Amino acid sequence: MSLNKTRSRLLHRLQHRKHREREECFVVEGVRAALAALEAGADIQFAVTSPRLESLDQNNQLITRLADGDFETTSVDEKDFATLANTVTPQGILLVCTKPAMTLDSLLPDDKESGGKILVADAIQDPANLASMIRTSAAFGLNGLVVLGGTVDPWNAKVVRGSAGGCFRIKIVRTTAKECLDWIHNSSVILLTAEVGGGDIAAARFPMPWALVVGNEGSGIRPEFRDAAHKSVGVPICCEAESLNAGVATAILCYEMTQRNRQ
Repeated sequence: MSLNKTRSRLLHRLQHRKHREREECFVVEGVRAALAALEAGADIQFAVTSPRLESLDQNNQLITRLADGDFETTSVDEKDFATLANTVTPQGILLVCTKPAMTLDSLLPDDKESGGKILVADAIQDPANLASMIRTSAAFGLNGLVVLGGTVDPWNAKVVRGSAGGCFRIKIVRTTAKECLDWIHNSSVILLTAEVGGGDIAAARFPMPWALVVGNEGSGIRPEFRDAAHKSVGVPICCEAESLNAGVATAILCYEMTQRNRQ
């Protein structure tokens, strides 16, 4: 069976950020990511598979879920699938999903004292770092991730794959720095910035709701967030080391802050 030209062209367009934004949808590629999307109830427009999926789908779990879905699945040969896929070694499954519509207000629960843990990605440019931050947010039960201007598209194929399904388990909101700061102020959210010289996170105590800002890998956090922050926090490191990878630092900080909440 062949994929119709309209859907084939859409898949090619969705490899570019401007078209993902215009179409309000994105591509999920790979067995693990596709299963996560299905389990999370993502709004799937259609799926494309190739024969290779049969050898990678353990117990036909994914194939069964696709058959039960209320969307159309088209099977194509390996040669055609390779022209549609974004990976070097495709796993035989592509999903086109509608981007979830989220707002800043949706990040806070009704009872702010018992919840409200938010991560803010400020101009994070490395897809691997953003994917790690999304994965960390999901692993430690954060309410969501705010993505500011200058940050790689959270619906970039590499980010979606690297998040290991995390992008389907947390709320992701894209907004401007000004809108984010205004919302934080109006919502009485404690604003924290992650910085090399920040106070030791192990000794810090903060009530919820809080928002932790992790900045650009090279230039750090933009001045308006640093000026508005209630406190800067960090992870003590040996003097010989310049800094931690943004993804690694985020994981340590989020662990410390959520571990305290659990205790």
